Amino acid sequence: MTPTTLSQDGIALIANSEGRRLTAYKCPAGVWTVGYGHTSAQGSPEVYPGLTITKEEADEILFRDIHTTTQTIAEHVKVRLTQSQFDALVSFIYNVGAKRFIKSTLLKKLNEGDYAAIPSQLARWVYSRGKVSKGLVNRRQAEADMWIAGMPESKRPDAIPQVVTEGHNRPITSTSHVTAAGVGSAATGLWSSLPDLAHYLHDPVLWHHAIVVVIGLTLFGLGIVADRYILHPVNHSETPEETSPSE
Repeated sequence: MTPTTLSQDGIALIANSEGRRLTAYKCPAGVWTVGYGHTSAQGSPEVYPGLTITKEEADEILFRDIHTTTQTIAEHVKVRLTQSQFDALVSFIYNVGAKRFIKSTLLKKLNEGDYAAIPSQLARWVYSRGKVSKGLVNRRQAEADMWIAGMPESKRPDAIPQVVTEGHNRPITSTSHVTAAGVGSAATGLWSSLPDLAHYLHDPVLWHHAIVVVIGLTLFGLGIVADRYILHPVNHSETPEETSPSE
């Protein structure tokens, strides 16, 4: 049966990852935060510049937010969880927010019973304002370790990737290189074939048209690459599964 309350290990993971701040501040994602990573999106109290709370209030808010997070699991997770898996999931949802969790691929795979996929899914959520956050990488690693600890050894996944880029599930840099190389190779092949083509095109006008076509195709291919990877690159800060409200 899935647990309904967070263990001391789970509480420690959240508290240590969030840290405690008694005066409102802007987190790396630009969201006003107080206590143990509490934001207005989590409910009362509303966080605003200049807000200060006591240590006791910070602890009270933490446990209230944790309770809200456990309710999200009760409502949306359809499979059984061990205590350590429950703890890891509470930490994750506490960080990224219930709305993002509910729409995530992680939840979809979990409800399909794909427990082994969760560590790699966790590794997607390491971006803050479009950049990899070391704090989020460390937190996701801790959550993944806790998740795996709750799995039978025979079903545990292999090495966990530290960062998995989200844009259509592919590493952007390597794909860009492959695409550019592919266009370059095609252009080179077309140019090298021109002498053979000229052999058959005795008419200078036709030969000239062939060159124009080759140049047009080459520029078209390079234009696609430029548009996708230079003018309109994938923006991780706009990708729901990679953006967290705070570290």
